[in-house]
Amino acid sequence: MAGRVKGARKSRRASGTGARESVDPAKLGALDYKRVKLKEIREDIQRCRDEAKLTALSQLHRLEVQMHDEITMALDAQADPIVGMDADQLVDFITGAILDLPPVLQDSIAQTVEAMRRGRVVKLDPPPPKQKRATKKTAPKKRATTRAAKV
Repeated sequence: MAGRVKGARKSRRASGTGARESVDPAKLGALDYKRVKLKEIREDIQRCRDEAKLTALSQLHRLEVQMHDEITMALDAQADPIVGMDADQLVDFITGAILDLPPVLQDSIAQTVEAMRRGRVVKLDPPPPKQKRATKKTAPKKRATTRAAKV
């Protein structure tokens, strides 16, 4: 084993030649690193099929599904920052969002929270605009005229 460097991989590429290039997770983001690893797992699955090594296939399939789920969860977390937050992170996120608002909106939020605590009814949406009643068009009313009494 003197010829093999510790940590070097003996496995071949999907093409069947040479060792794989190592992937440095520090250079890639977490999501890109997982995508590279998913691609490698899929290459390993194909190589096992080509070489008829069926014993490793079930493990590789489980690993592929797990990695796919992790990538999906990471994409969901990127799309919605609230997904996956614990209570402390959520409080920090909300506090930061409120502090970024103009003072008028901060006061409005503070009043709403205070009203909720005191059990008052809170109006969350503005009321719908009042609609004018449809009026019937009628002839204008005649003014009552008074006649001076004849003496």
